Amino acid sequence: MRILVQMKIGFPVMLAVLKEERDDVEMVRGALETLVGALTPIEHAKGPKNEVQPALMNTDLLSREADSISLLLSLLSEEDFYVRYYTLQLLTALLTNSPNRLQEAILTIPRGITRLMDMLMDREVIRNEALLLLTYLTREAEEIQKMWVFEGAFEKIFSIIKEEGGSEGGVVVQV
Repeated sequence: MRILVQMKIGFPVMLAVLKEERDDVEMVRGALETLVGALTPIEHAKGPKNEVQPALMNTDLLSREADSISLLLSLLSEEDFYVRYYTLQLLTALLTNSPNRLQEAILTIPRGITRLMDMLMDREVIRNEALLLLTYLTREAEEIQKMWVFEGAFEKIFSIIKEEGGSEGGVVVQV
């Protein structure tokens, strides 16, 4: 319970760092790493079924913060590799713990899907994280699937395949 109370107090502080300290890359990285840790389940011995799961509670707390998802998506335009990488990991943790809430938020944010799709053209590690996130994000969300197609996802994926020396002739993509 102590972790939850500390994070309930800490989320506004962490979000303030992400908003107001954008010039301090180390501080932003630290805040993102902390948030990723707070939303990632800790594997330990099975406890009682009614045991509080901090990762789920923290996901709920973060996703209820006004404009938190929009703020995270805005961090994807930062130049620092690790800021983008940790941001994608944080979005993936949010998606894992609360898929509907993240899907709804992304649908309401102007250029939300576009920002995620732009990461497909980034470095390989970022590209892989973005592709995984987009795959899971579109799995159950028909509206996001439509946006995915409209935004030219298949063209970007075929471009990546060509860039990496593959052939798009035998590729089967399921949406």
